[in-house]
Amino acid sequence: MNWGESTRPIKKREYERILILNWLDDKGYDSYMTEEERAFFELPVGEKNYKKNELEMMDVRCKAMDIILWALQIAELPDLSRFAVNDNHKLLNICRKHEFLSEVDKCSIRPTDELSSQKDIEFLWNWRMNQLDIRATQGANHSIIDMIESEFGERYQEALKSIELYKPKIKTSSSDFVTCHLVVRELYKWQIQLLKGITYWRYHAISWMLDDEMKW
Repeated sequence: MNWGESTRPIKKREYERILILNWLDDKGYDSYMTEEERAFFELPVGEKNYKKNELEMMDVRCKAMDIILWALQIAELPDLSRFAVNDNHKLLNICRKHEFLSEVDKCSIRPTDELSSQKDIEFLWNWRMNQLDIRATQGANHSIIDMIESEFGERYQEALKSIELYKPKIKTSSSDFVTCHLVVRELYKWQIQLLKGITYWRYHAISWMLDDEMKW
């Protein structure tokens, strides 16, 4: 999708754009596209210079689909602690022979209690990345475990067991969530922005699947 900054010839990228748009129309997926998505695909290559962060945020929404595919038992759910993502094109058989009904036949929704448990995990990640200051766990006596207990009581104790934590051996440091082999407070700026988007949209998606009455 990131043809805006590609070094490949414009003619080739424009040809690919038209193929993608025709594929979406042919498969009937065009009616499910947002206005923003349709505008993106209908715009000829080179007519608008998208900013890098705009393209990254579009990509983030695609990566957040992982949790929907997991809920439908099409794929394993990538662990945020390892900053991993799936190749959704292969999982969804995105090609000329792709047929919606044949893909639907592969789906089997996971039990509600399993979805609810995963939602708690997604909530904590979203809270850590989007509500709690990135530097909040810096220094002694700033344990992420204590913060969660102080904020939510014992509500998320079980979910916390499924999240990899850094537990320091020295008194001058504190525990925090781990991703990319780093504690969250030590992530690079680009990693923070990417993870903020993924955690927000994954939590949004699973809340939607459980039909929670939330304003998004």
